Amino acid sequence: MMLRGAQKRIIEVVDMENEYFEKAILFVKEEQAPVLPVDEKQKSLLKQRARDYVAGIHYQPVAVKVKPKIFFSLLKLISAAGVGALLAAAFLRF
Repeated sequence: MMLRGAQKRIIEVVDMENEYFEKAILFVKEEQAPVLPVDEKQKSLLKQRARDYVAGIHYQPVAVKVKPKIFFSLLKLISAAGVGALLAAAFLRF
C-alpha cells in the first residue's frame, strides 16, 4: 500500500490479491485528512483503514447475456414478420 498525493490526501492500494482489480485509489475526506507533516502513527492508521475498506468490498461480476437477448429479439421480429406475411397472403387470395 502506498500513501501519496497532494498534501497526502490520496491513498493508493496496490496488490489487493483480487482477480479483477490490481489497485484502488481512495480519496481521504477533507475533515479526516491529517494536517502536514504526517507522522507514522497517522500514516499507519490511514493505511489500515484503507486496507479494511478495500478488503470489505466483494465484487461478483454478473454474467452478461447480451447475445441471447439480441438473438431472441431478432427471432421474435422475424416470426412476427413471417406471420404478417402469411396473413397478408391469405387475405389477398380471397
